Amino acid sequence: MTSISPFRLKQIVGVSDAKVFTNKEDVLVTYGLRTGVAVVAVDMDAQIYGMLHFQLPCYHDDKTSKVKNPLMYADTGMDYILAKMSHEGANITKLRISVVGGAYSASSGRYKDLGRHNYNAIRRYLWVHDLLIHAEDCGGKNPRNIFCDMETAAVTVKCKGDMLEI
Repeated sequence: MTSISPFRLKQIVGVSDAKVFTNKEDVLVTYGLRTGVAVVAVDMDAQIYGMLHFQLPCYHDDKTSKVKNPLMYADTGMDYILAKMSHEGANITKLRISVVGGAYSASSGRYKDLGRHNYNAIRRYLWVHDLLIHAEDCGGKNPRNIFCDMETAAVTVKCKGDMLEI
């Protein structure tokens, strides 16, 4: 497993946020993944790295939301990050994609198991766009933090104190 130096700059991707970077000295990080899902996309040849942390499955299905942040949703968030990575020079067909999160929640309401809905939404989006998942750590009941070492493209998941490179 790759160890991430505490002295390297961490670029934090918040909830309902996405970032694209080209500086391989940095580490992309997102914290507190529960039902939300993080997608890490890497073009190693172009050295372009992106991360999306979304909270809801589909923008077009959410007629009740007053929040119109496209990064909150799997579909519009992925549209954004792929467009931005492509603009930076990434070859979208060569992306190495990792998916993390989608923990189970016993919430009631519209999305009874929001984590599963989010996971299914991102799988569906990637399938429709002919993109494959390289690695994943999804489901379960525990929150996760993830770190993407942009120098090696290693994605490390921290869950209940344990570190796992996927």
